[in-house]
Amino acid sequence: MVQEITSCAARYRENNCHAPIPAVEKQCSVWNVCMNKDPTKLGRARISAETMAEIVNSFVDAISWKTLVPFSCHAQSVGLN
Repeated sequence: MVQEITSCAARYRENNCHAPIPAVEKQCSVWNVCMNKDPTKLGRARISAETMAEIVNSFVDAISWKTLVPFSCHAQSVGLN
């Protein structure tokens, strides 16, 4: 992520995007958004998603299939009524 931000910042500077010409104005805008990303936000989101996945996996692993099948059948029958 940091490498991508660094690359976007370099492209932004190389193409003089502080005062862009019309031909590169759109791409400069893309580089501007990219270089101003907060790398800590993505890291937190990834950690949160991994934590949730671990919780769900540990819950499902703890329940035997013999318990899970009747529970899902019950849930479906309740949903159909």
